[in-house]
Amino acid sequence: MNKFNLKFVVDKFSNRINYLILFLVVNIYLGNAQTIQAGFNLVAYEGFDYASGSSLLNASGGTGWSTDWIKTYDNRYLKTSTTGFNYAGLITTGLKAEFDFTCYGACNDIASLGRSFPLQNKGVVYFQFISIFEASAGGGTPTIRLFDGDTQTGGIGSSGGSNMSILAASLANLSSSSASLSAQNLVIVRIDYGLNKTEMWINPDLSAFDYLNPTSPSATASGFAPAMDRFDIFIRSGSIDEITIFKQIPTLDKYGKIDANIPQSINKNGIVGYGNGLTQNGKVISSVKNGLTATTAATSAYQIKQDYPSSPDGLYWISNSNINGGTPFQIYADMTTDGGGWTLIMCNASNAGWNYGNAISLNTSSPSISSNYSIIGWADYIKKSSSGFQYMIDAKSRRSYGGIWTANGNYSFTNSNNTQTNITINTKFGLDGSVGTWTYSDGGIEQRMPWYSNCGNEGFVTTSLDCSGGSWWGTLISGPGWKPAPWISSGCGIEGCMQEPETIWYWVR
Repeated sequence: MNKFNLKFVVDKFSNRINYLILFLVVNIYLGNAQTIQAGFNLVAYEGFDYASGSSLLNASGGTGWSTDWIKTYDNRYLKTSTTGFNYAGLITTGLKAEFDFTCYGACNDIASLGRSFPLQNKGVVYFQFISIFEASAGGGTPTIRLFDGDTQTGGIGSSGGSNMSILAASLANLSSSSASLSAQNLVIVRIDYGLNKTEMWINPDLSAFDYLNPTSPSATASGFAPAMDRFDIFIRSGSIDEITIFKQIPTLDKYGKIDANIPQSINKNGIVGYGNGLTQNGKVISSVKNGLTATTAATSAYQIKQDYPSSPDGLYWISNSNINGGTPFQIYADMTTDGGGWTLIMCNASNAGWNYGNAISLNTSSPSISSNYSIIGWADYIKKSSSGFQYMIDAKSRRSYGGIWTANGNYSFTNSNNTQTNITINTKFGLDGSVGTWTYSDGGIEQRMPWYSNCGNEGFVTTSLDCSGGSWWGTLISGPGWKPAPWISSGCGIEGCMQEPETIWYWVR
């Protein structure tokens, strides 16, 4: 989970307080929205980024919601747990919501809360969550009840039996999956208002699951598409996490008709709509390279952004004949910052475990913005050109204490000396997207592309002239003793110094 806690940063060399609560930032998170596939817009997301053990009544976190969490039944609610759910291929944040045994008035054994969001009654809409519910259904639980205003229109869960099901407005089971209610399940519900159909998938392999052209569902309810602008959770035990609602972006078919359910189409900007068609430049392409699955792997985040400008941040598949023998692999892409198209090549979230050997190749099949990961050794094959490519570094939080640079020579990400200095700073990051005023310094970031250095157990990837000894600030990956590496101690701007940023990210395009 991508959580940073407010702390004083102490200068290790002068033992002074580096800055006195520069900005009062408590519990900054790297993102408050789950990654969604290109071709969709997020409606609302809740990752339960709250203090552990807190009641969720009146909680207001997440994004896209029309109301806070509200009382919908008796006086027993949900609270945050001490952990959150994880699922392979899914970026998650925060904790999870669980049954709260505390009774705040008249109660029975049901805990319930609800939340509203913009009305969904057109096109194709997904409702997704991870859950563990009680083993046997009965008495109206476990259910996630859908409403249009005050009218109950359907639900997910079960009113009888032990399997996850699509529910009618009466909460009767319309179609059941084989998934046990009491197992940890990723539940993906697709409502197609045009075709009047609701489908549900349980625990799909997200590395191959295409939300635009999904495989056969675990359950289907034809002639049923509940409008919704609120859901209520009713449970007698268990927990829920990563609640996400997103809708497919309407596209144009070849006849110029607007449609939200055409796999082979172009969107309103003339971009290829997940099938053969025209790029924004009128170029005919005969194969899809949107990076959404291994079979549609692109060459880089930059290429995906050029061909599919509406692509959001998140996981994508790319391939290169020089990497893994051409076998597609997943990356994490920033499709937002400075026009997007950035491939994450390193995340240093913990000092533990790094060494010279793995600094350029670590957890290569598990791209992450919250745990240690490096594909620096592959970056030379991913950059858009041999020279004139750009790289980006941010620290502490995204778009903070770093910047964007252009390499003006035929530079390598695995260069083993400190000579790659012909670089241009395009953008300086201050704090959380503000313009930075830091300056190059021997005690901070130096005017040098990070180099791959074998200096004992100190700076493995660094901008410093020296990778060991008395001053090797401006380091991205180091040996033990730092959180996670010595970054900016001098040359600090109005944003303040940042000696130990806790997380550092490195990107290429």
